[in-house]
Amino acid sequence: MIKRPQIKKDAEDEILYRVQRWLEMRLRQKGRRQLASRHELLGILDEEMAELREAVHSGTRAAIDSECLDVAVAAIMGLLSPDWGW
Repeated sequence: MIKRPQIKKDAEDEILYRVQRWLEMRLRQKGRRQLASRHELLGILDEEMAELREAVHSGTRAAIDSECLDVAVAAIMGLLSPDWGW
């Protein structure tokens, strides 16, 4: 079994703060509109996951962190977009 260190509360708080800031930046850049459909969400997540995969294979820790934030914000945008007319 892989030994995994415990996550420290201050590290968790820092990451949640960074995700919130990344989300705020994205909303300023792209506007405060919901995603148009679950297919748009899937397309965005697929693209962000491909970029994360590339960063994992050939990037630095900073590149991986940036792509993880992009994936997190894309997922949050899906949660913020409930009006798909189900």
